[in-house]
Amino acid sequence: MSGRDPKSLSLASGLWSLPALKLVKAWKDCAGPALLRQTRFLGVLQEGSEWVLRLEVPDPMWRQELDFQKEQILASFRQALSKLGYPESRMPTRCLLAQGRALPVQTRLPKK
Repeated sequence: MSGRDPKSLSLASGLWSLPALKLVKAWKDCAGPALLRQTRFLGVLQEGSEWVLRLEVPDPMWRQELDFQKEQILASFRQALSKLGYPESRMPTRCLLAQGRALPVQTRLPKK
């Protein structure tokens, strides 16, 4: 016997069935290391009747670079969502890039 509680295993595996976690997992599955480092996944938001993939980029250079790759990024993200059983009716149909601080701010504790 492994000593693991079967209830906790089923709970952990069931967490990926939540729609918000499917979005995060799909983003991590489809984005490469550079994209994960240089962007912040803001989610999939509804705008009118469509769903939009929102990403934050750190500067104009990254925004321009990813602007050329938006369709490819969106297709890869949609494919990852589909593999996770995400509803077709809520699939994003376009990608918007917001410029801002994409990397988390590091907190420094005051010196004693």
